[in-house]
Amino acid sequence: MKKLLSVLLSAVMIFSAVVPFSALAETKTLGLKDVVTAQVEAKADMLGAMNYLKASTPQTVANSYEVHKFAQAGGDVSEYLTALESNLKANNGKIMARQAKETKDSENLVYYAVAIDVLTILGKDVTNFGGYNVKQAFETFAQTNKNVSNPYFYRCIVEACKAIGNDKLARDLIDQMSKSYTVGSGFDYWGVSCDNTAMYASSIASYKAQYQANFNDAINVLSKYKKAKGYYSDDKYTTSENADSTAYAMMAYSVAGEFDKAYEAYQLLKNFESKNNGVFMAADWKTGVMGENNLATADALRALSYFDKACDQKIKDLSNSDSTKPTEPKPAPTTKPETAKPQSTTPAKTKVQKISTGKKSITAQWKKVAGVSAYQVQIATNKKFSKNKKTFKVSKKSTKVKIKKLKAKKVYYVRVRSYKKVNGKKVYSKWSTVRKVKTK
Repeated sequence: MKKLLSVLLSAVMIFSAVVPFSALAETKTLGLKDVVTAQVEAKADMLGAMNYLKASTPQTVANSYEVHKFAQAGGDVSEYLTALESNLKANNGKIMARQAKETKDSENLVYYAVAIDVLTILGKDVTNFGGYNVKQAFETFAQTNKNVSNPYFYRCIVEACKAIGNDKLARDLIDQMSKSYTVGSGFDYWGVSCDNTAMYASSIASYKAQYQANFNDAINVLSKYKKAKGYYSDDKYTTSENADSTAYAMMAYSVAGEFDKAYEAYQLLKNFESKNNGVFMAADWKTGVMGENNLATADALRALSYFDKACDQKIKDLSNSDSTKPTEPKPAPTTKPETAKPQSTTPAKTKVQKISTGKKSITAQWKKVAGVSAYQVQIATNKKFSKNKKTFKVSKKSTKVKIKKLKAKKVYYVRVRSYKKVNGKKVYSKWSTVRKVKTK
């Protein structure tokens, strides 16, 4: 891990060397170099956390909520996929499992939600995984059962609704969740707390425009839980700063677009990091002695994946804003240009060469992109790709795919992209130009 971190930090140094000074000084608080460095450190922490938690996190369907954080962080969830496929087969297309205190298998919204979230992250088809339509099974179950046993599950469930374009179900669930939210106080789950309120904000983030008042209030409420070394949970039981509360605050600020606050929370989170990258500590409830802790590390890992995405957006914003401004004159290079520039990790944009249609089918053909791991072909019935979206994985050895069993004489929109794996994480190209076709 130390070797990996060293390599990553070296990359930051190379990157910063070619960034104009004006970009580094774009904001008074944080510059581009600061954000890139923070992201490199966060990625190293995610790897360390996953390595630490791997042994204690079985990738079973019953343990879906815990598996979810690995997928979000770009970790290996192949064991979960195998378990999911077997579960669907054993239950005729339903997902059923049991928790520790349950006596029999049953369906649960979070089982379906995590399955959809993981499959979406991996670019797999949620309407045809192992021959089963997970999207349909989720929506069918949700029609008669919208009960969520643990409100912390809402985040996964709402994100799944967003992924499949079921805004109505998402709104229904958020409305249900919001009954426990009080403006000026926060979210009540066995009492109000930093953790609960941050979780609420993170859960509704995908629909914050429709719940702007509650969302903004939740973000503002979090500030009262901040102390010198981090965030604390609540005023009644745990007023000491801790990794869990700090991580939850960081997650909420990340989804809110409050990057400076998210960055500050990340720096505070490091107060609870052990000597091992990505492993976080908590005080023993009996002795008060700080030690490495599974729950603290798990909460940190969940939050770090959101912070990583916030870093992506901040880097993009800083780069775009800088492009419109004159740059400082750069000194003559001391090395050859080709050795000073870091190698791009993003695949080139995929170019579609031909889209043809047949009876209830579409055939897409594109130009080969060198060095990629695979391609993704995506279709939908609207140009925003929010209706009837399906995604198909295609081997890197092929530049053509035929999609069958579509509706006859139906308009579809088609796009293609590629990806390659960099340090164990998928890096995607830009989508190709969207093509509009009509099946025969």
